[in-house]
Amino acid sequence: MRRLALAAMALCLLLPLGAQTVLKMATWSDPKDPIYVPIIAFATAVYKDAGYELEVDFKPAERAIRDANEGIDDGDLSRVKGIEASYPNLVMIPEPFVTLNQVAYSTKPFEAKSIDDLGKLGLNVVVVIGNKIMDSLVKPKIAPEKYIETADLSSALRLLLSGRVDVLLMADLQIQSALEQPQNATIRPLFTWMSISTFSYLNKKWAEAVPKIAASYKKLRK
Repeated sequence: MRRLALAAMALCLLLPLGAQTVLKMATWSDPKDPIYVPIIAFATAVYKDAGYELEVDFKPAERAIRDANEGIDDGDLSRVKGIEASYPNLVMIPEPFVTLNQVAYSTKPFEAKSIDDLGKLGLNVVVVIGNKIMDSLVKPKIAPEKYIETADLSSALRLLLSGRVDVLLMADLQIQSALEQPQNATIRPLFTWMSISTFSYLNKKWAEAVPKIAASYKKLRK
């Protein structure tokens, strides 16, 4: 990932300067999380290659996707494929953005190897609200009173460390920096239950930009 960031920064220096159209893309990542520095650097280089200036608008997950759909932002930087079924004003850029491993984390060694096991064991599960993967693939398998949604990762971690929940479901990339902090040393992965690529989405008012940005993703990823 560090090599990708350096390559992206070099590309930014080599690409031609000049007035560019700004695309403000929403995302629910923490702007202070260092793991996102190379990812945002790569995305910035991609958009610049396509002729656009990328502006990242950090906000809560549910608000991010809603604002992208309503045109308050110009799109959403990273969402699962198929989100347009629920948000019809969004158009997918058909090149993967990042690949995420969806992992179950806990401070206790539960004998669980799948989402089904979490439901069968009656464990309290916490997720960050607005994650459509959780809404469709996890929520139906967990008892309603055992399925807890929080506004952000920090809140979810507090619930897990305090023992108020048993398991936290989160993508590895999104929790990596938090797990490197000493206060979270007791948190361990139980199992990986899915690996999935995410995609960027543009509001349909920017549909003409989709082929150009897709081509730049493909070009700069090589």
